[in-house]
Amino acid sequence: MIEFVNVSKQFREGKWRGRKNNVQAVRNVSLQIKQGTCFALVGESGSGKSTLGKLLIGLEKPDQGRVLFQGCNLHEAGREERQRLRRDMQIVFQDPYSAVNPRMKIRDVIAEPMRVHFQYSAAEINEKVKQLLEAVGLDEKAGEQYSHQFSGGQLQRITIARAISIGPKVIVLDEVINSLDVLVQISILKLLKRLQQELNLTYLFISHDLHAVKWFADEVAVLDKGEVVDFAHHVKDFDQLTHPASRRLIEAQLPIVTQQAKEEYPVKKGLYVS
Repeated sequence: MIEFVNVSKQFREGKWRGRKNNVQAVRNVSLQIKQGTCFALVGESGSGKSTLGKLLIGLEKPDQGRVLFQGCNLHEAGREERQRLRRDMQIVFQDPYSAVNPRMKIRDVIAEPMRVHFQYSAAEINEKVKQLLEAVGLDEKAGEQYSHQFSGGQLQRITIARAISIGPKVIVLDEVINSLDVLVQISILKLLKRLQQELNLTYLFISHDLHAVKWFADEVAVLDKGEVVDFAHHVKDFDQLTHPASRRLIEAQLPIVTQQAKEEYPVKKGLYVS
């Protein structure tokens, strides 16, 4: 479904002693992501993970190489094709509070993409917002509230509802559980797994939490200084990777939260686990 072909991206920083400093964020990256799978990108901070996610959804343009979605070059498509592609690909960011307009009611936050991409009536939008809130485990009354009235976990559910509101095929998950406490992280991952199965979604999961990656992802690539340095076709094989960057990540893991915690805090339809 998705292919990165020899993709490179460089950013220019401010001047130092009269010279512009160029930073190579991504260097000659080639990856393939299969439909209906969860592909994880892991690496230390600054390794280029988020840049690849932004290149995929069109927030950044590669300096070299191609980003293909179902065979279409995302950065050479015409206007109408780009509009369709934007509908097919969405992103959920790490910080849900900065990703939501605090002056908008939650129903308008979720409805905004539908108003942009579809010509639904007000009644149709209201019904779809109700269904989306239910799908992510929130009550209909949440639509009448504002972002400051929710916890981080609840608000991340709202951003997920917004992301799936227009029926995307691919969702970039950029450190989506990083700012949440451990038990809420589990509930969000279970929600995302259920939605993936129900909606046949493809995920690009950006994270440095190896416990989450091992539980959630199918394949994993390790980035270091903008390059793919290691790869596992099956995430269960991650601990067998040998590159120094992979070993640093493996050795830096904290002890895992017990399996009992995962079983005691399941995600159930209509229930939010706090």
